Amino acid sequence: MKTILVLGATGRTGRLVLKHRPDNVTVYAGLRQASYIEGRRSLPNGADASRIVAIDDRTSLSTALENIDVVINAIRLREDIAASALVELHQSIVAARDTS
Repeated sequence: MKTILVLGATGRTGRLVLKHRPDNVTVYAGLRQASYIEGRRSLPNGADASRIVAIDDRTSLSTALENIDVVINAIRLREDIAASALVELHQSIVAARDTS
């Protein structure tokens, strides 16, 4: 079975990705906050499980990518995210995949 990690799963685009997901895959919601895992908040609809991801931490990213076949980046560029952060995130994902 294929596994998918959706980064930005709680945002508008991420929620749409989860809503229209295939049935024959396992989908992880990539989340910034542990409150989802600790049960204080529910998972986004369509997610089977979650993974906590700090996009600026390669170790966190590498851990989140373990046994993941596909990464969908639905993170939007907010005012608290540097303009280059999403490019750096892509580079970090590629680097993490190359080491696994």
